[in-house]
Amino acid sequence: MTELIKYPPNKKGNEYTIAFQTMRIGSMAFHFCKQLKRIVLPEKLERICSLTFAESGIQSIKIPSSVRKIGDLAFECCDNLEALEIPEGVKNIGNSIVVGCASLKTLELPTSLEIILSNSFNGCENLNSIVAPSKWTSKIEEYLKTSNLPKNRIKQITITCKEKEKEDRNKEFRGKYTTGSNGEGVVKPSTNQLSDSIISPEIR
Repeated sequence: MTELIKYPPNKKGNEYTIAFQTMRIGSMAFHFCKQLKRIVLPEKLERICSLTFAESGIQSIKIPSSVRKIGDLAFECCDNLEALEIPEGVKNIGNSIVVGCASLKTLELPTSLEIILSNSFNGCENLNSIVAPSKWTSKIEEYLKTSNLPKNRIKQITITCKEKEKEDRNKEFRGKYTTGSNGEGVVKPSTNQLSDSIISPEIR
């Protein structure tokens, strides 16, 4: 029960939660499941194989930090997918994982990424933003230039260095939540903010 091999493409319902013990989703497991809008992935998941979600109807998906590898064309032609964040922990992604994702606007890649192959952006006609570690930004620029996207469209895509984005976010956090020893003006941060930011001892 640790691998999901195949989801019935004609099964009724637009949402599915994968069993918590699943560690691997097989090749083409959700291929052409057009009716599925949301799939909840388990926290123990380690691998997403090739073409796993290709041509499915998913609109959004949260990939757990336990995942280490995502196969070729994993999200090919997911026409409704608008944003994809690949979390820290993923070490390599296959070829062209977002090719043909016409609605995709934002893509975020982790600093843990060790391998990027020829990830084609062909068909990503609404892509606006890519956040990636500095070591891969030039490679991404190369892939964009060799894609079938028009040159004027490529110029509109912002590529942001992930390390700089994190540094700017922490600076903003410090400015908002740190203060003098008397504690005046302190606004208590939320749990989410605390988990991803550095705060001073005065407000712990």
